[in-house]
Amino acid sequence: MAAFKARAGWVVHDSHLLYGVAGVAITNFDYSGSFGCAFEETRDGFLFGAGWEGKISERGSLFVEYNHLESDTETNPCTVLGFLPTHTEAEADLDTVKLGFRYRLGN
Repeated sequence: MAAFKARAGWVVHDSHLLYGVAGVAITNFDYSGSFGCAFEETRDGFLFGAGWEGKISERGSLFVEYNHLESDTETNPCTVLGFLPTHTEAEADLDTVKLGFRYRLGN
């Protein structure tokens, strides 16, 4: 997944940051359904989420962030049992949670 997002938040007690994120994202999905129907496609959509970051030293912090990618439902051609042409609707939303450590270089 590639994302372009903005982050805005509020500092709480000088060492905690609560924030929201919003933007756009693009990702690749592999779909595998019943009776041999399978396809791969690239989806884009709106991304939104929220997070927390806590300072643990002058340069280091821990964070947790939730993101939700919302994309439209699309109808895709498919072949069932290897020879029957059909169409299938695929909804491709994605939820992610990131945990991490940030270290700031420089002064």
